[in-house]
Amino acid sequence: MASCCSDEYSDHTDYICQKGLWNMHVPFPFISTKPEWDKLSATFLKFRKLPLSTDEAKASGWVQTASCKDDAYFRGNRYILNNDIAVMLLFDSKGKIAGIQNGVPKSGATTDFFKKPYWVEDGSMLVVSAYFVDPKVICAGGREESDYLGDSLYIQNGASPSSVMEIPLKEKDVGKTKWVNGKCVYAMGQHYWYDISKGMNCDDYFPAFLLYNGGKLNAFGWATMGDFKSDRYEHPPSFALGVTIFKFNFHYFGLL
Repeated sequence: MASCCSDEYSDHTDYICQKGLWNMHVPFPFISTKPEWDKLSATFLKFRKLPLSTDEAKASGWVQTASCKDDAYFRGNRYILNNDIAVMLLFDSKGKIAGIQNGVPKSGATTDFFKKPYWVEDGSMLVVSAYFVDPKVICAGGREESDYLGDSLYIQNGASPSSVMEIPLKEKDVGKTKWVNGKCVYAMGQHYWYDISKGMNCDDYFPAFLLYNGGKLNAFGWATMGDFKSDRYEHPPSFALGVTIFKFNFHYFGLL
């Protein structure tokens, strides 16, 4: 869990627009140059344990709703708990955790924000996806047996799992990208928002943010416009992040 940040980064979070409500996930701390994780938890400050394998998922009541398919828009065997699409876990063909999805009901996704290519229509919901390993290996036999849960972060930005954005593991490499630094929040890290600028259209925001601590990628989160209900979400006031939006719904995943 992040506890400190470098003071050299300025606060640009005043760019965040004041339009509607947002749902945010803050997942997956990365703690080394080549991350090797053995824990996965959910919900900021509560850190509820999530299953690391399909065996653990089934034993905890998670239900498989989709399987690895070559023509699927995502990679992995998908499991959901209690029909809650806010957190959908992806496992590789060997049953190891490999990624995560956030789904929102199409009935509540009424703005142009949800017409961007990273939102993929899936029945009655729209979905964004992220992976902890290269998506190419998830359904192609899975990765080699090891204790680690992942070594990368890929955010899918199109309708195919081959359309992904690989996230820098080191903060020094972020400057080579369009990620813009925001506020550093205690116990979370230094926030980065994608390609934000003053006066930009709210509907053009990228639905994810990054968190770095000690120069290393510490977590990432979903930022979703709307007021979607799930006990996975938290609702801290906007001043908690130093951003000028009306409201946040927070959801934290820890991967240590």
